[in-house]
Amino acid sequence: MTLLFTAAMERIVRDGHLRCFVLMVFCGYCSSGMAFDSDEHQRIGDAAIFLAVISMNQDRLAGDNAKTVCPMMAEMYRTEVPVCRNVVIPDTALAKSSAPQLGLYGMIASCVDQVEAPSRFFALFLPKGNRGADEVLDYWKAVDRICLVNEIAAAIAARFNASHFQGAAISSFRLHHVSALYAASQGEIFQGLVRNAAADHYLMDFHAGGHVVTDRNALVDSMALGTHDKANRIGVPFFFAPPESVKLVIRTICHDVSIGPALLNRVVGKKEVDGVFKTASELNAACDTLSRAIDNHESQRFRGDGYLFSKKSLAQRLYLLAVQTASISEVLAQVKGDDGAEAPTISASIFEDAEWTPACNVKDGACDASLGVGFYDLVGDEGVVKYDDDGGWQLPQPLGGPYSILVGGSLGFSTLAAKSRFGKRAASLDVWIPINGPENWWIILGPTYAYEVEGQIDYEGYGWEARLAKGWPQLPGTIFSVYYRYVRYSLETDVGHLSTDSYGVRVDHGMSDLVGLFVAYQHDNANLSEFGRVFEGNRLSLGLTFKIPATRLPGGLSQIFKRFGF
Repeated sequence: MTLLFTAAMERIVRDGHLRCFVLMVFCGYCSSGMAFDSDEHQRIGDAAIFLAVISMNQDRLAGDNAKTVCPMMAEMYRTEVPVCRNVVIPDTALAKSSAPQLGLYGMIASCVDQVEAPSRFFALFLPKGNRGADEVLDYWKAVDRICLVNEIAAAIAARFNASHFQGAAISSFRLHHVSALYAASQGEIFQGLVRNAAADHYLMDFHAGGHVVTDRNALVDSMALGTHDKANRIGVPFFFAPPESVKLVIRTICHDVSIGPALLNRVVGKKEVDGVFKTASELNAACDTLSRAIDNHESQRFRGDGYLFSKKSLAQRLYLLAVQTASISEVLAQVKGDDGAEAPTISASIFEDAEWTPACNVKDGACDASLGVGFYDLVGDEGVVKYDDDGGWQLPQPLGGPYSILVGGSLGFSTLAAKSRFGKRAASLDVWIPINGPENWWIILGPTYAYEVEGQIDYEGYGWEARLAKGWPQLPGTIFSVYYRYVRYSLETDVGHLSTDSYGVRVDHGMSDLVGLFVAYQHDNANLSEFGRVFEGNRLSLGLTFKIPATRLPGGLSQIFKRFGF
């Protein structure tokens, strides 16, 4: 993306090519849409429904119930469930590239990030009653079309995602989980599983440290994304408090020789398919680490999006799989048997013991967040996270702020209202540095490239720019700044080279503060090095701007910033 941006910037500055401008807009929207890793939701969801199904009373899954549940599972797990082997999946559906690999349950859980609200999936329900394999796969195709959205639509969803963070994640999970329990108790097992897949997305979000530390409603998009990324990378201490149903799942995974191998990477058909664990030794290490942490009441750092499948997160990965399995099992427990036998009435959910502390008493240590199966210690002795009554949760601060350094760029077109200047195209690369102090403040520094046009004469120049910027969550996607810019041009005269020093005000606004349009008004002072000031003028500029946290840069560039703690 960086190469595309650079190429587009050069062509626009040189010749104002419209297609390059569109390309740059696209690159900017991609930046704002790359907030979360859906593969983690997909893989955990696929494995969790398998574990829930294989551990339930198979008599309740016979007949029509199997025709509804089995097609929701990924092929790598469906073949491991005896009752599912008799369910015929149409070959036309399996010919689709992703159908054999991705289960519907995991797909819905992963795609909640792609829509503004899970109700988008609920609106696709077929008439009431059990579904045959054909109908379930038709629904699968409809969900697939929603999930394969373009980057702009995903970016819009990422802009309005406060329901995935902190206490809202608990509320979102419980809302959809309770509705799933009710649907299943009414004989609507398909609706129940679809609703619970959406619920499990929020369940996983709450178990990612970045989603607990980031106050999404109080931060503009770029700072929220930087905080989210940083907390997910360093992790937040989580203490395990598994109820008996979760312990049972953990024991099954770790000690049942017929279950563990099904969760490993393996070949299905002719394709290598990723499980939850790469090898048996990795699964054993996860079991040992998690068992030791539970027995000794030790915390584990819970990381998040993009880090769940790292070696540092083995215990967390296993625990999330067990917790999500318990969530699905609560839904399947409501299913009536094929003989019409009633399922047990809805019992108390293990997730009812949920708590979110909106304000923390640091002196008493009363600052935690729990969801019935464990809790975060947000002001623990490890000092990973601390709470400040004025500033909220704070992460380790290499520059006095918990947020990642941002990198970005601007491209502007402008006119001069004085001294016969006809226009200018200018581009800049910016580094946004959070200021030690109030939230949503930045100092922006960066090089500037300018291309001036005056009649038939054109010339270029290079310089630098410094800005002081402020954003407000109450004005979504809006940044206000004052700035100073210096540019030295290639134009040489008998009395020296031409340069300008300028100052002005600027407003950036867009769908997100990560990408948008800006308008700026500045005052220019033009000087010749051996003569002094030659003219003054005022300039009005309009252009495109974008920025992303430095840790989102490709390849080794992001590692440079991570090494210094950003």
